[in-house]
Amino acid sequence: MVALLIVGCEPAVGQRLDGMNVIMAPGHSYGSASARRSLANLKRLGAGTIAVVPFLWQSSPGSPEVVRGSDMPDAVLRAAIRDAHALGFAVMVKPHVWVPTSWAGAVAMASEDAWPRWFASYRGELMRIARLAADEKADALAIGTELTMTTQRPEWRDLIALVRAGYSGTLLYVAHNADEAETVAVLERARRHRGVALSAARLR
Repeated sequence: MVALLIVGCEPAVGQRLDGMNVIMAPGHSYGSASARRSLANLKRLGAGTIAVVPFLWQSSPGSPEVVRGSDMPDAVLRAAIRDAHALGFAVMVKPHVWVPTSWAGAVAMASEDAWPRWFASYRGELMRIARLAADEKADALAIGTELTMTTQRPEWRDLIALVRAGYSGTLLYVAHNADEAETVAVLERARRHRGVALSAARLR
């Protein structure tokens, strides 16, 4: 199970998102007949939520440059949301930073000066995805996934506000585990200062 912190306009206490991540396989892009069959099979298994994962790429944990991966261009992400909605799924768009030979939880800058560069780069990619999620009426959007070493940074407050201004669905931060979820103080401060709800949930 992956712990989630839900950040939304309305209180989300008790909200559940039961489902799974769906990662594309080569040759079976979202929008294809094979991908639609896979989604239909998941629906028959009882899943109610699909987490669609567009990858962001970072060359090393200390690099301040984050770029959108080529695996899921905008047209494919739109097809994923539309096909899942057509089958009755709730859709979470869940960007995930991929770091070769490492993982998102290791992302940390070597100097204080590099942190604003990293957040500016990450913000640019996240906002592009957020605008698409808003256009396609995705039910939820993760502002981050397992970025354990970043979550105490104050830059998150402005980033949350910027995303919220253009996206009205449920906002989430996907913690690596329950221990991380309990330490995401910056999101709790955002809840108090900006009037957004914060609660714990699970994605199975």
